[in-house]
Amino acid sequence: MTRLFGIYFNNKCPVTILSIEKKMEQATKYHTWDISESINGRSFISGKTSFKQNQIINKNNIIVSLAGNLIYSDLNESINEEYIFQSYLNKKIKALKYLNGSFSISLLDNNLNTLYLISDRLCSQPIYYYKGDDKIIFSSTIKAILASGFVQPEFNYNILPNYLQTHEKYLIGNETFFKNIYMQPAASILTFSKDNFNIEKYWKPSFHRPPDFNPVDHFNIFKETFKNSIRECIRDNINVGFLVSGGLDSRYLAACIKELGIDATAFSFGVKNGLQEKIVKKLMNRLGIKYHFYELNGDFLRDFAKDIVHNGDGSMCLRDCHFIGYLEHIKKNFDIDIMLTGHFGGELFGQMLPKTIFGIIPTDKLTIDLLINHYENKGSLIEYLTKEIFENIEESRFDMVTKYFNEHIMNYAPSELADLYEFEERSRRYVLQLFRFIDWYFDVRRPFMNNDLIDFALSLPYEMRARETFYQRALNYCFPELSDIIWEHGRCPPDSPVWKLGAKMIWEKGLQIMNSMVVRISRGKSSLYKTKLFSADYRPYAYWLRETENEKYVRDLLFDERCLNRGIFKEDFIKKSIEDHMTGKRDNNVWICGLINFELMMKEFFD
Repeated sequence: MTRLFGIYFNNKCPVTILSIEKKMEQATKYHTWDISESINGRSFISGKTSFKQNQIINKNNIIVSLAGNLIYSDLNESINEEYIFQSYLNKKIKALKYLNGSFSISLLDNNLNTLYLISDRLCSQPIYYYKGDDKIIFSSTIKAILASGFVQPEFNYNILPNYLQTHEKYLIGNETFFKNIYMQPAASILTFSKDNFNIEKYWKPSFHRPPDFNPVDHFNIFKETFKNSIRECIRDNINVGFLVSGGLDSRYLAACIKELGIDATAFSFGVKNGLQEKIVKKLMNRLGIKYHFYELNGDFLRDFAKDIVHNGDGSMCLRDCHFIGYLEHIKKNFDIDIMLTGHFGGELFGQMLPKTIFGIIPTDKLTIDLLINHYENKGSLIEYLTKEIFENIEESRFDMVTKYFNEHIMNYAPSELADLYEFEERSRRYVLQLFRFIDWYFDVRRPFMNNDLIDFALSLPYEMRARETFYQRALNYCFPELSDIIWEHGRCPPDSPVWKLGAKMIWEKGLQIMNSMVVRISRGKSSLYKTKLFSADYRPYAYWLRETENEKYVRDLLFDERCLNRGIFKEDFIKKSIEDHMTGKRDNNVWICGLINFELMMKEFFD
């Protein structure tokens, strides 16, 4: 996969260096583009390198490089960079505010001695940058910025509250674990020249929701828009693969692929004979699509953890990367030109807070406190961090989620704040970055990353977004042949009555309680997760961490003297978290996966 990398000096000749990573395990290779062999005494690989036409454009003293893919209506266009170049020639930088798709772009205009960096609406293809007095270094990956030799890694301790106080352990805002290295905001254009450094936001979510809702018209608009997005993502590629689960996102994707007549192969992962396999088997047989199912196991925790941390710059969560071990197998054994995913569909068409409580809370009851409790881990940091670290964190850095909602309450209704947070923070820093590891193996296209779909989703009435109401009803309307097949998170067919959903949730909760009892009585040695009754089987991290080889890996890594004496987390907190989990006393899998992430990051980048 092509990734952006460049260095631009505002008082010398400009520099652009393109970074290409073809395989996850290969080291990053840097190639100079039209530049002398050394800058400030630092040597790079000399000479020019031949690139394919669709990887870089160098014309009229303008250099364009792109990570990701554009979506545009003229299907005769075949070269993304050429499209960007021509748009810029015609209307200058303002034309790039209207680009569509999943992308990050660098455009160096030597005529103006100005560099532009452009991110898409959700920052699905991240751009990281370091700014010095006379230069800016940017890349799709932080490790590439560090490898340039111009930046020494320094840990950003002030980011710890930000990271630890989110439920799923992810960052919010634009800072990273690396001091003075930032993620460019979503929907923004960064401008850097001798006299100017500026970041301009060119889009923010709009919640203009018309009062009239015509189900037939809206369902058809959604279906056709999504089909057009899939068609534009695929273009002339012959061998198409896609990832399918027991959820709604990939179900839409599969149904539209079939209706478009695209010959594609589906790949799915889960527990053998578990709920997800049963759903996928029924879906694919109903649609007549060939598919391959792989049984998940926890081996990736020790086999791929280091690679996940390295390639994810420490911020990609180890937890939820459970099918990474099979991607290399698929890459080697199947001829796949592009891989389609349904990621982000649930966030786009389902307001997050109400769907956890059946969507029955009225809009005016959605308070800031409810939002904070939904998104923020309220545990005290003094329980986790050493006194020295805790006291040296700036006071203004605590309770970042709380501050976010309080800062926006004057401009948005409470019902809109959860959507805003999903777009501006959780989606770009957690949801969309979580699955970047798929990009390490394939040319990945994300049809839901379409501006038309985003605008359409935000225009839906609030009651149609709560509990993914529109999403479920549209599926049953557009593809009635699938309406009787249950979906994994609802445990019953889409758009089922609230009482039926509630009954399924109560049944599932009862099974979870029973499983917890079995785990505690057996001191972590037994579990019900593989039984046919237990449906929450697609990411059994609590069970995996207790497997003999994984438990040894966790103890060897986190009980190592270097980890215990690092002076960041309290020693007794690390030990108690692991012991309580391994003996079945508590389920600490989120914390343990986070600690693994953190320790491997410190070893990889800072030791």
